[in-house]
Amino acid sequence: MDMRYPRSIQMGVLCLALSFLAPILRAADAPKFELKDGDRVAYIGGTFVERDQDYSYLETLLTERYPDRTFTFRNLGWAGDTVTGQARAMFGKPEDGFNRLKDLVEQIKPTVVLVCYGMSESFDGPAKLPEFEKDYNTMLDMLASAAAPGARFALISPIMHERLAPPLPDPAPHNTNLSLYIQSIEQVATQRNYTFVNIFHPGIPIPLTSDGIQPTPYGYYILNAGALGGFGFDGGSFCRIELDAGGTVVAAKGTRVENVKALATGISFKTTDEMLPMPPPPLDGRSTNLTLHLFQMSLRVTGLPAGSYRLEAGGETLAAGTAKDWDSGINFEGGPAYAQAEALRKLIVAKNTDWFNRWRPANDTYLFGFRKHEQGRNAVEIPQFDPLIAQKEAEIAKAKVPQPVTYTLERQ
Repeated sequence: MDMRYPRSIQMGVLCLALSFLAPILRAADAPKFELKDGDRVAYIGGTFVERDQDYSYLETLLTERYPDRTFTFRNLGWAGDTVTGQARAMFGKPEDGFNRLKDLVEQIKPTVVLVCYGMSESFDGPAKLPEFEKDYNTMLDMLASAAAPGARFALISPIMHERLAPPLPDPAPHNTNLSLYIQSIEQVATQRNYTFVNIFHPGIPIPLTSDGIQPTPYGYYILNAGALGGFGFDGGSFCRIELDAGGTVVAAKGTRVENVKALATGISFKTTDEMLPMPPPPLDGRSTNLTLHLFQMSLRVTGLPAGSYRLEAGGETLAAGTAKDWDSGINFEGGPAYAQAEALRKLIVAKNTDWFNRWRPANDTYLFGFRKHEQGRNAVEIPQFDPLIAQKEAEIAKAKVPQPVTYTLERQ
């Protein structure tokens, strides 16, 4: 957290925010969602999905949870799109956009399809809800037929319309409509035995959007963290360690602890985590810059002589406290594991940029559209993105495997 603010204020905001996020971070009642070795994932939707590739927190979180499995992830979001494919039509007829999506899915043959629609349609209100339900099911039928046989689906809700200061409008009427559309999406998921992921959050005390409905970078961080519960994963601390100052491992969850050594001034140990943590949150220029670190490590060391102790790893101080504090346990973040997670996320963002340029080149109209007679000869260059994407995916497969980290807890 940003230490320019008193810790009491930071922790108050953190506890309040986590109380709001608890329903979507809790995985107990969610159907288990799993990615398998060799899966091809297609992420389909409107503006929320297209802009997500700029941050790629959801893909990073899902990738981290399977360090021993290889799969591909393709973002097929299109800003302003609806379940009928209107935005994808570009200069063509409305049905052209629908068919364009169908053709692309047939090429990819995904084995997993993530679908996020409903925000644009919800502005039409209750009167258009039956039409939305019909069109939504029509789209899902098309995707099921175009995808690989037996493809698994997860339906993701739109987000809440956030209340921001005037002159932005009161979001209450729109949120009422959004709730109706989300209920419809959940019913469809139940009827089809699809996973349902609800990211319609009840509001937290830190703005997550720039205009009420378009998430900031930090908004994507929070909303995608919240999505984990809907996918069947628990939030909270991603690993917990309990040691005795004499060099004994009392308990370890989410990590393997070895090479524990009692030092004259403290203790050292090496960990190899089961998976990487969530990357650190971005600072998006908000005036408060209060950030919520939702995935922390927890370390407890009992039996330390009285004094103050500092935890270090990779040349970085991660936490500090008295022997009594460490005896109770301290949560912390940072260090090599978090740096590796952020490097993985940036690599995924770079891969997604190459993929975007592959399937949606900026001069698409001149290469493939009605003006291809002018520059269509350059279309042969587009497949050159394929080896770049493949290379980054090979790097991702290696970068997501947690590396051993040595920690030292020493008296200051």
